[in-house]
Amino acid sequence: MTTVGYGDFFPKSNIGRFVGILIAFWGVAFVSLFVVTLTNLLLFENGEEKSFILLQRLKSKDELKKEAVNVMTAAYRQKVVKREHPNDIKKNINAVRNFRGYMLKFQAISRSIRGNYETETDADRIKRDLEDLREDVDFIKDNLSQICKSIGIEEKETEK
Repeated sequence: MTTVGYGDFFPKSNIGRFVGILIAFWGVAFVSLFVVTLTNLLLFENGEEKSFILLQRLKSKDELKKEAVNVMTAAYRQKVVKREHPNDIKKNINAVRNFRGYMLKFQAISRSIRGNYETETDADRIKRDLEDLREDVDFIKDNLSQICKSIGIEEKETEK
């Protein structure tokens, strides 16, 4: 939209150049409006985002329950193999590998659930920012009092 080609055809008069520049700017504006509109259509609103996060949490919990059942089943099978075939190393190793595989899947889903719950709300973010600001103000006060002491100015003068 903003290109004039390979240079085979180009405006030769000042009015033609001016029209070419206007068309180039119009193309940039049109493309940017298209991108902004598409972005706004694809982004979640606040309520939609909260609903999506809630659905993710519910789905993750269901997956966690299924993997917990798999882990318990694999642990029971490993116990049965160990009891019934104590000398068969190959069966015991396969049972342990099966259990370990299910346990790793269970731990991965558990970590993803913890990640879903560690999202910071607006109130938490504001609270943290205010606490950081309070710490910064205390730090500045301490530095100011040290500077005043080193110069020989009383602190009462600086508080006015």
